[in-house]
Amino acid sequence: MRVLVVEDDRRLAGPLVRGLTAEGFVVDVEYDGRDGLWRSTEYAYDVIVLDVMLTAKDGEPDRAEGLDSGAGDYLTKSLSQTEITVRSVGYRLDSR
Repeated sequence: MRVLVVEDDRRLAGPLVRGLTAEGFVVDVEYDGRDGLWRSTEYAYDVIVLDVMLTAKDGEPDRAEGLDSGAGDYLTKSLSQTEITVRSVGYRLDSR
């Protein structure tokens, strides 16, 4: 499964990319939204983990807005590697 991570904070992107890679995902990372948009149109991805301002908000209305905007899931910062792993493995199982 191929994953694109778009995260401007390299301190957060690094562990996320390493964790997903350790779980067997092929991971590309971009540190800028424009570069992430370009990469997402040039290559095929099964999952895109996209950091938007909304991920800093963790209230129920914020999550609803993210999902209403078309997101398949909505995670808030600071998320744990365990949560990412469990969700990614669940996605892999659901997409079979």
